[in-house]
Amino acid sequence: MNIKRSLFYFLYVTIGRRLPPSYAPYSLGLHKLRMFFIRHAVVSCGSGLLVEPNVHLSPNIEIGHNVYIDENVRIRTRTTIGNDVLIASGVQLITVNHKFDDLEKPIRLQGETISGIAIGDDVWVGVNAIILPGIKLGAHSIISAGAVVTKDVPEWSVVGGVPACVIKYRK
Repeated sequence: MNIKRSLFYFLYVTIGRRLPPSYAPYSLGLHKLRMFFIRHAVVSCGSGLLVEPNVHLSPNIEIGHNVYIDENVRIRTRTTIGNDVLIASGVQLITVNHKFDDLEKPIRLQGETISGIAIGDDVWVGVNAIILPGIKLGAHSIISAGAVVTKDVPEWSVVGGVPACVIKYRK
């Protein structure tokens, strides 16, 4: 990560995450400063981004156009978010997992693996959903509130449950 991105990421973490939400009458447009910090801190970012307060994001993510990310969301490294995506509050996009293959070693000593998450265009991720490492959310899909997604999600599907499974298809 270059110096400029590092500086803007620092500004986002220290100031931007704490600015008022876009819907607050007292925000005075300060939420736009948060978007400015994010646009310059991440790998790439399209227009029309709206991110509410207290979103923990990695600078190693790519964000498409017209993306809305609600409060208290956690987005880890190597995540790609398509266009016209809605991410509700409390969602966790987890890209890091512990290794556990060596039965002779404690899990905490076996290291970690990183597998990116890819979110297609026009996806809605419901409140408190958890997306596990390496998952691809197909375009036009809906992830229901509280779902734990452990497998790739097909395009045009609605998934829910723990673990998440297809409930129906939108098309």
